[in-house]
Amino acid sequence: MGVLGAFILERLYSWYKDTQNENKLKESLRSELEKCLALLTGQGNLLPTMMWNSAVTSGDVKLLSYNERTQLSGFYFEIENHNYEAKRVRDSAVVSQTLSIHCYSEY
Repeated sequence: MGVLGAFILERLYSWYKDTQNENKLKESLRSELEKCLALLTGQGNLLPTMMWNSAVTSGDVKLLSYNERTQLSGFYFEIENHNYEAKRVRDSAVVSQTLSIHCYSEY
């Protein structure tokens, strides 16, 4: 009876900790997505993805439901596309600046 009781207590404690971690993860992801919205100004800002990447790498994404994971992975896919394009725009700006400086220095 003692072993069964210990097993039940361990499962309850595990469920409690998973629920706490799930809530913290959701809050962190919500905060990160809100920062993304604030940075979408058309100025080529890179959007943060650290919390999502961390959750995927650590396996904490399993704390989310299938629908939440699917929805968030779609959002973060679009964010990664945005970041890729923003990096290309920044790279082009640097190359353009370098070329214009080089051209002016020849005269």
